[in-house]
Amino acid sequence: MIKVLIADDEIIVRAGIKSLINWEENGFRVVGLAVDGKEAMEMIHGEKPDIVLTDVMMPKMSGIDLIKAAKAEYPFIKFVVLSCHNDFEYVRRAMKYGAEDYVLKLSMDSDELLELLLALSKKIKEERKLKSAEFCLVDQDGLSERSKRIAYFISLINGERRSLDVNDSKAVKLFYISAHKVLAFIKIDNFNNINEDRGKAESTLINVMEQQLKGKGLLEVFKYKENSFIVLLSFENEEYNRIDETVNNICQKLQVFINKYVNVTISIGISNVFKDYYDLDTAFKQADQACKYRFYNGAGTVCKYREGIFSDESVQVFSAKEQKELIDYLDTCDTNSINPFINNIIYELAKIRPPVEKCVQLFMEIYYCMGSVLKNYGDSIKSENGTGTPNYIQISKVEFITDAREILLQYGEYCANQIENARNAVYRKEIMAATDYIKKNYSSNISLKSVAQHVFVSDSYLSRIFKENLNMSFVEYLTGIRIEKAIEFIKTTNLPNYAIAEKIGYENINYFGRVFKKTTGLTPTQYRSKYNSFDTGKNSE
Repeated sequence: MIKVLIADDEIIVRAGIKSLINWEENGFRVVGLAVDGKEAMEMIHGEKPDIVLTDVMMPKMSGIDLIKAAKAEYPFIKFVVLSCHNDFEYVRRAMKYGAEDYVLKLSMDSDELLELLLALSKKIKEERKLKSAEFCLVDQDGLSERSKRIAYFISLINGERRSLDVNDSKAVKLFYISAHKVLAFIKIDNFNNINEDRGKAESTLINVMEQQLKGKGLLEVFKYKENSFIVLLSFENEEYNRIDETVNNICQKLQVFINKYVNVTISIGISNVFKDYYDLDTAFKQADQACKYRFYNGAGTVCKYREGIFSDESVQVFSAKEQKELIDYLDTCDTNSINPFINNIIYELAKIRPPVEKCVQLFMEIYYCMGSVLKNYGDSIKSENGTGTPNYIQISKVEFITDAREILLQYGEYCANQIENARNAVYRKEIMAATDYIKKNYSSNISLKSVAQHVFVSDSYLSRIFKENLNMSFVEYLTGIRIEKAIEFIKTTNLPNYAIAEKIGYENINYFGRVFKKTTGLTPTQYRSKYNSFDTGKNSE
């Protein structure tokens, strides 16, 4: 059974989720219902659940803080964030700290939740299977000398051993102790697109590499993790200043051979030259970083590690100004501007070449920015793109910058088309008229009654169609628009909080502060301070 913990400060939400599906029939067991983040953390210590469904805003400890704290101690736990907030910032932060997925409480149904849980269950079981295999490998009894040696190499690569003594080397039959060595980290490009048995493809790759590298300094070749392979090369008689050239030639020829006989392309990251086996962890980190350079260079990359391989230059390509531009383009369904906008961001990133993780974070921000606009028209942020996998999952696992570009372009076009369809739909005319009026007059003392009079419908009818079409009340929508404008003022001006409150339609500064905190989780002053350190070009939390 997969153990599940539910954390939400609203009893109706906890009870609703627990009754939404037949847990045990589908292989799950609810091990706890926590009323806040602190209680959830205590239950995590006791139950060690496999999956945690957590609200974002909870007393004592927020969902974001819960994820950070739990992941530090129990990295195997899969988190799913529950929220009724529209601000994509919550999703970005949750994904940043390790959340697997995101569900809107107001629109969640049993089929959606079960599909999500089953996908996580499959992932957990695959990880357990891999962990079991690794455990068997590390269990030295009855293993071949080679298996013992590979297990020892893995422990060095993982930083689990910091020294190397004579007894260790004899126990695992290490050789070429004093020779110069190089570690190559190899990944199959577009691995997720392999339709055949992936395990078979991996085994074939290892066999081919073993055959091709014989007599070329091969010390060892083995699978490290899924689609992660390590080749150790040793050069006992090679001149030191020729090793880099020799390794590069070996890797180039290996690529050609594998492409011809295995029908896949591979990318290879190469470490600096080292001698001592206990430097394997450093060599691995270098080769891993070098292999990530394929993100920019594309499939079939061979890259030697160097200091500063990725730029530490500040990346300011999606500031508050650019976010507003993108939102305006989507609101007006301006696809002629959306595509160049996204292409320009990709161009700037490819020119600067920041760390891959920073790019992926930025892509997630762009995606959720577009999704937040789409949600204003009643659609779901979890729109798929013909692959069965939500776009934001594809972005979080993207291999190449060109793939991210295509996902964002397609999603931008999809959002614009959906928004245009919504605007043109006959049954949405009253809603569009009402929302347009609110967007223009949010700073005035408007109400459900005054807006209903403006669009020539009754109060009750307008209230009902807001719920039906936007999955929120009139007040929630008006508040969202006002807080969105308040955030814009905070990000782009130095206006004091009372002036911002007046500009967005609140006469009472204290009431404005309460509404702002309820919506964003922060006071206006805290948000201003936090935004000033927010990293789309500045340091994040």
